[in-house]
Amino acid sequence: MIFYDPAFIVACVIAIAFYKAGHEEAKSTGRNSAWLWTGLSVATSGMVIGVMQAGVWAVLIANVVLFLAIGAVRAALDRNK
Repeated sequence: MIFYDPAFIVACVIAIAFYKAGHEEAKSTGRNSAWLWTGLSVATSGMVIGVMQAGVWAVLIANVVLFLAIGAVRAALDRNK
């Protein structure tokens, strides 16, 4: 069962962390991106687990890359203001 898969558990924990990070960002910017960030994390983890049949380390690495990409996009958007 997928619920007992360690990669699934890690993906759930990371999705919660992305929600919390988006919610914290909303306090400073006024723009709530918590659900967007959570959705991107769930989609990334789903692709890694479902399509690639990868494990915990791949889920972690994919979500770190996602976090860096979100940071780069946010920096680029803030720079244009």
